[in-house]
Amino acid sequence: MPVNVTGIGLQDVNVQANSSGRLPLDLREHRPFMVDTSMDCCPSVTELTERAFAVNWLGDLVELFHSDTGVQQFYETVCLPHVKDRPCQFVSDRYVRRSRCVQQYSYAYAIGRALGTDGQFGIDLIRVEAGCKCRLDLK
Repeated sequence: MPVNVTGIGLQDVNVQANSSGRLPLDLREHRPFMVDTSMDCCPSVTELTERAFAVNWLGDLVELFHSDTGVQQFYETVCLPHVKDRPCQFVSDRYVRRSRCVQQYSYAYAIGRALGTDGQFGIDLIRVEAGCKCRLDLK
């Protein structure tokens, strides 16, 4: 059955409910939330970074390979400074004091060696910043 959703702020959009009665999710209608980082509960920015050292997947500090002609670069998504470790935006007043924006991490391949050694460089997985998420601490 067609449902008119103009009353909730969307202009002249008719959608068809599926057999469960739910409206299908159309991300095109939510585009402002997907491209405007100020609408995120924990805004972040993606940067291209260059590193000389990193922490590998075992937690050890490694020296990354670099030469006169170049260094290794990584895309990292970091929490904006004004939100990191602070309460999340758009959270219910009931939970806002228990919320905080926390840095998330992932791993990327890099060429490195154990710090302080003259050993050969090899492929390693290093920790890179990969996003900012809202965490609720329910005590």
